Amino acid sequence: MMDEQLFRREADKALENLKQALIDAEDEGGFETEENNGVLNVVFDAPKAKFVFTPNTPVRQIWISALSTSFKLEWVDGAFKLPGVFALRMAAAFLMCDGDDAVHTVRLRPDVPQLVGDPRNDVA
Repeated sequence: MMDEQLFRREADKALENLKQALIDAEDEGGFETEENNGVLNVVFDAPKAKFVFTPNTPVRQIWISALSTSFKLEWVDGAFKLPGVFALRMAAAFLMCDGDDAVHTVRLRPDVPQLVGDPRNDVA
């Protein structure tokens, strides 16, 4: 398990980068990004929804609560990842993706740097 100081540093960096990418996408995404004490909230007006990204230091994970689902991302190979699936930025984009069953559409600009690691490693 990574030490607490390293976790806090990497989690803060990852969430800050995600926050900036989401802020850049707010106008066309129909949502607002808010940060309070290290917790990142993405609030949608229509349909009404809220996604919450929270660092959980005791277990060294970033938790995502979205609608009635939650995800626990772990530090794997230099990135916060949903074990065996997605890195943090990819998980956020997946939750807000285009598609027939999509709740919200958000395009995170490709020119915004990846949260952590190489984007080719986003899918395990």
